[in-house]
Amino acid sequence: MLSLVKRHLIARWNRTKLRFPIPSWSTLLTLYRYAQLIQVVRILRSRNGCPWDRKQTLEEFLPYLKEEAAEVYAAVKELEEGNADPFAHEMGDLLFVMTFIMVLCDEADLFSLSYPGQTLVEKMVRRHPHVFDVASKNLDAIREQWQRIKAEERQDKPAPATVFAKLKPSLSALSEAQNIGKLVAKLGFDWPHLDQVWDKVVEEVEELRQELSAHLSSNSNGVHDAGVQDRQQQELGDLLFALTNLARHLAIDAEQALRDASAKFRRRFRYIEKQLSKRNQTFQDTSLDEMEAIWQDAKVHLQDT
Repeated sequence: MLSLVKRHLIARWNRTKLRFPIPSWSTLLTLYRYAQLIQVVRILRSRNGCPWDRKQTLEEFLPYLKEEAAEVYAAVKELEEGNADPFAHEMGDLLFVMTFIMVLCDEADLFSLSYPGQTLVEKMVRRHPHVFDVASKNLDAIREQWQRIKAEERQDKPAPATVFAKLKPSLSALSEAQNIGKLVAKLGFDWPHLDQVWDKVVEEVEELRQELSAHLSSNSNGVHDAGVQDRQQQELGDLLFALTNLARHLAIDAEQALRDASAKFRRRFRYIEKQLSKRNQTFQDTSLDEMEAIWQDAKVHLQDT
């Protein structure tokens, strides 16, 4: 009984704080800075503002959202290594783009600047009855409740015409491909065993090899097939898609795996650059065999596997 009364009191207090927030100095400063940011965008868009910003439309500016989000994602690695500045700067760039888009929507009378925040607050309150209402704080019950509330919200929306309606916009084609595999796998459209996935990868490698061989043969007499690049692109795409399915079966994030591989390559190549600099050599006067020898030394020196 006391526990129930306590939950009632806490829930009422939380709702009161939500309706009449008591901002800290940090919150006030954040509100001030964001108000400044909105004003910056307004000024840039004004008659005496920036010609480039003034001519921007929603359709033209939306691609920057994907670009900035990708740069935030890339800066996560430095954040994990204790360097927060790049991450903070990229978050700022993303916030600017989001604010610019919201101002464009406000100018077009699509929705007001405050509307996204309003809908977000309402959704978060609705999905956290254990905080803003009287409900169990048991973790399993909270998870079950969260999923039930989301399901109820979905019932108010039109039924999707395809399973791919659940596909969220990806930061890259690689992560999108892996998410497609996850979606259809939930419907049973998947290889049951890992060796079957590997066989598919080998099959796609062979098809790409055959396409490359056919191209080399046709080029032996100097004749170029106009559609060869399209076929090669298709076969390479099939191989990449098969590899994302392999990553999924191995419970590996293909996007992160590729980022790690790129970072490893950069470390090793930077090692080559440093070694050539110590020797007062340039890439132009260094043979491929010499660079390969330094590359192998980098693998040992940097302890990269």
